Amino acid sequence: MSKLLRDLKSSLTEVKTYVAGNGTFKSRVLSIKPVPHYKAEDIVRIRNKIGAPQVVFAEIIGTHRRTIEAWESGQNSPSGAAARLLQILDEKTEIAENYLYASRS
Repeated sequence: MSKLLRDLKSSLTEVKTYVAGNGTFKSRVLSIKPVPHYKAEDIVRIRNKIGAPQVVFAEIIGTHRRTIEAWESGQNSPSGAAARLLQILDEKTEIAENYLYASRS
């Protein structure tokens, strides 16, 4: 049985015990960081921090070089998943190294 199925089975057992009035329910509150709004200079800073030209930076985050150009010129700004990915790359720049040196198959 996989770990996921064991964890699910264990969780369901806990719920059954709680519903029957014979146990306590463990809970935790999660707080998710808000997705930041990035300005043109932020994009340039993150890209320079990684040390990648626009075309390589675009490949790392899975977009087109023109998108990076638009972000860096202030014509557009990243939102949603792109902004979250930029946040992750800004906070953990070393993650980009996994994609900078990846060989193509």
